[in-house]
Amino acid sequence: MNNQHSGFRLRLCLRAVGKSPSEFAQLMGVSNQTMNNWFSRGVPGRKILPVAKFLDVRPEWLLTGEGAPLYENQLAEIRRVMDATPEQREEWVKERQQSRPVPSPNAFKYPEITWQQATSPIDPLSMAVDTSVKWHSSDAWAGHRGFWVRVVGSSMASSTHISFPEGTLILIAPGQPPNDGQFVIARLKESDELTFKQLVRDAGDLYLKPLNSSYPMKPLDDSWEIAGTVVDAKLPQTLFT
Repeated sequence: MNNQHSGFRLRLCLRAVGKSPSEFAQLMGVSNQTMNNWFSRGVPGRKILPVAKFLDVRPEWLLTGEGAPLYENQLAEIRRVMDATPEQREEWVKERQQSRPVPSPNAFKYPEITWQQATSPIDPLSMAVDTSVKWHSSDAWAGHRGFWVRVVGSSMASSTHISFPEGTLILIAPGQPPNDGQFVIARLKESDELTFKQLVRDAGDLYLKPLNSSYPMKPLDDSWEIAGTVVDAKLPQTLFT
């Protein structure tokens, strides 16, 4: 996985297509300050797919840096254009500008799995044909291996902060590098135990912090690894009944 976050790759893409940050901010319907936040902190999960579609890059690459930035058919088209005459290239550019899609909200569906299943990468194809699997929608892009799990226990429930009571569905984007303050699931390497916590930095060190003050913080040392970043959540329906 590329250690640079998606904001770094976004800046590279804008340079490649000749768009200034302010121009792209206007096209995406966000402020210049928001665009600067994307550059410094990464593109938020809900915006990964619209941004990737507009820039014609693979969302997985924009999100994680893994794989090639372009699809194979795009690479073939680029090779064809490189061999074209200057007049043909100019015509190709005009066609591309006219056909470029306008970013719009998108809805995606991801499977709900158990915490035990979450210890290994999921197989989207087998999930798709398994009629017992529940699917839930989100406008956040979590990658092709994104999944929902339900919060167990009370360590992330709080009466004074944002709260994830037991039964809350959280959407996990495996491989997405988190920023300080984001919510993550981490895996204890020795036992494959997974935990859902907030990633915080204190005095230069990273910790896994519960929102419930009755539970202790855990240092994110070499015995742990980040398994995924939370990009969406749905409160349990029992809270509204």
